Amino acid sequence: MTITIDLAPAVETNLRQRAAQAGVAAEDYLKDMIEKQLTSSSPSQPLVQRSAPQDAWEELLEKTPYIPNTGHEIPLEAMSRQDFYDERE
Repeated sequence: MTITIDLAPAVETNLRQRAAQAGVAAEDYLKDMIEKQLTSSSPSQPLVQRSAPQDAWEELLEKTPYIPNTGHEIPLEAMSRQDFYDERE
């Protein structure tokens, strides 16, 4: 698999420095890091951290009761722009 990512200049510099210290190309160093993270049985920390809004959204979804589809649909004719804004015109 080939992946292209844009790194901030400072991150790229850090990556290149660490790769040089390890005596490998930056691409190989990064590939090794990713493989180690994804093949470890219990990663030390996730590569991508969830945001507080995402956590709040997930919590809200868990608390929301399931509403089954009753088969009733709102006709598209009932949702015109005029129906929503006729008080403003």
